[in-house]
Amino acid sequence: RWLELAPGSAYANHARGEYYRDLAWQSRGENWASETPRDNMRRMSGFVEQAIPYFRRAADIKPDLMPAYAALLDISTVDSRRGLAREAVERAVKQDPACIEMARQRMRSAQPRWGGDYNEMLSIAAELSKHVAQRPELAIDTVAPFGARGDRRDAEKHNKIERVEILD
Repeated sequence: RWLELAPGSAYANHARGEYYRDLAWQSRGENWASETPRDNMRRMSGFVEQAIPYFRRAADIKPDLMPAYAALLDISTVDSRRGLAREAVERAVKQDPACIEMARQRMRSAQPRWGGDYNEMLSIAAELSKHVAQRPELAIDTVAPFGARGDRRDAEKHNKIERVEILD
């Protein structure tokens, strides 16, 4: 109803996008894609498709609405839409290159689990490190590649010494 009453509201558009994003994640579940039924993946993609125009419209109306870009990046990650991910990052960086929420989403989307790789994560970390003086909390995100690599090693059941060597 909110969107019907205020179609030009960035927040109403963002809220509708969030509704579809939530449905997409509910459809997908938390398992790896290989362990998720195809019907769930199809439903998820359909909800992602419905969410995209609402987040784009929200960002068009209010370009500094950073959660709209973070949401676009999130749904691009879950549905393997690299072009949409680039769009979200490019638009967000123009508004606020040191946005904490975008930094976290960028690191998550760059993880190998989601189609990225550690070199991409390191590149993002280098970019973010330029803004740590402005936003010290970004320091946490600059070390994310090392944590992700350690987590991956844990998942592969390597011993503790090998994990420590990665972090050295």
